[in-house]
Amino acid sequence: MGRRPHEWQQRAADVIYELDDNGRFRYRNVYVSVPRQCGKTVMAMGLGMTRLMLQGDAKVWYTAQTGQAARERWLKECATPVSNRLGPIAEVRKGAGDTRMWLPHNFSEFRPMPPNAEYLHGEQSDLVMADEAWVHDDASGAALMQAVAPTFQSRAGTKLGVQMMKFSTMGTAESTWWHQGLAEAIEGQPNTCVIDYGIPDDADPDDVELTIACHPLGHVPAIADFIRDQANEMKGGEFARAFGNRATASRERVIPLDTWKAALSLDPIPAEAPVCFGAAIDIDRTETVIAACAVVDDTPIIEIVDRRPGTSWAADRLEQLVLDHGAPPPVIDPVGPSGTLHDEMVGRGLDVPPFTVRDLTRASANLLDRITHTDGQGVLAPTVRIRPDDGLEAAAEAAATRKVGDSWAWQRTPQGSIASLEAATLALHGAAHRPAPAATPLIIT
Repeated sequence: MGRRPHEWQQRAADVIYELDDNGRFRYRNVYVSVPRQCGKTVMAMGLGMTRLMLQGDAKVWYTAQTGQAARERWLKECATPVSNRLGPIAEVRKGAGDTRMWLPHNFSEFRPMPPNAEYLHGEQSDLVMADEAWVHDDASGAALMQAVAPTFQSRAGTKLGVQMMKFSTMGTAESTWWHQGLAEAIEGQPNTCVIDYGIPDDADPDDVELTIACHPLGHVPAIADFIRDQANEMKGGEFARAFGNRATASRERVIPLDTWKAALSLDPIPAEAPVCFGAAIDIDRTETVIAACAVVDDTPIIEIVDRRPGTSWAADRLEQLVLDHGAPPPVIDPVGPSGTLHDEMVGRGLDVPPFTVRDLTRASANLLDRITHTDGQGVLAPTVRIRPDDGLEAAAEAAATRKVGDSWAWQRTPQGSIASLEAATLALHGAAHRPAPAATPLIIT
């Protein structure tokens, strides 16, 4: 097709088209996860054409974000180069209602298609390729697979076997179908291969040289220089997604990374400082988090005290912390996933302070305002100090907001726990509204 493969493309194709002992393709499911503009679509077209040439009567399909996008990419990256270089062996139709390619000598066929549940009814498939898989959420991804899966039935176990290939850059918080499928494939699934380039999850997303080292084309000097230039132009989350192939927890960070870093401090809460505690359970009830806050020299210090799986341990731990530190009862949101913990603490006789929806919106805004505070010259000057914590860092990255009346609060989503951020918010609220110490009795004689 007139293109010399990049090294990563050749290595990936060598794996994707491995054969088993029966002479069929070893991998029924293929995931190719690479940064943007690395040639995944071009490779998909090459894999599709290879399948057409290897197998008689092959049925190959290609789809992308929309049917129109699939058709335009197929015409540009497959039909045109094939017509220019392989014209004698292939016939191409480019009509709006009949876009396809077939090889007259073996009756194989390659067509673009829209990513919906209806298009493939009555059709058969040997290979289906879904490009830009990150655009799909669970519902649209399920609709696509509802269309694809039945078309494999009559072809499985015959000729070279059936394959489903998914190509994409890592996506956003909405890319649930792609992210979940890729994660499960990496954990280990039979007859599945994963081609995955990008920075590790625990790597610094601002480490430009690491990003270049992990990039499939980073060894090319001109591309390495381009990546360095882009690091100065793009926001941290979008740079990490575009060139480090890291998913962004939300489309744009609600808590900007630079402001978050400015608020971090290694200083612990002094032992003698009066503390308040906040606790939260994540929406999936997989973890509970307890945070502490104390006001020192008019500046709140927030620290994650405990974070553990499950919920059953939290009431005992909270009760002991209150006793050990002479703290007021913890702040717990009585609405939502933490409501069970709130009720348990009340049942134990603790006078848990009332916490309304209005309190929640004010507390959320208070924390964000303190993190993003600037001085008179516009220089970041946070009015809160936050002890570094991996769970809190992840929650701050995943944070999104939801509208509550004329205000907002943190948005809980199944894509990532924000329990650490909620607990920190509640602890700050508790410190800001700490009950005044009881007055010493005055005896008059």
